[in-house]
Amino acid sequence: MSAGALTYSATCMHCGRVIVTAPRFTDTELARLRDHMRQMHPGESLPADAGVAETLCHFNVERAA
Repeated sequence: MSAGALTYSATCMHCGRVIVTAPRFTDTELARLRDHMRQMHPGESLPADAGVAETLCHFNVERAA
């Protein structure tokens, strides 16, 4: 029996929307998360050069079912 690939989802802590679901969060997924924060929650602090930790602190990341 082979297990399926794990996937993870990132849910915005500010609006509750699932923004990304992926097996791993690469630069592409992180860019989508940053774009969401900047467009939907401009009052939240997110520096132009936000790293992984600064980005993910605005999201709940869980293993997707």
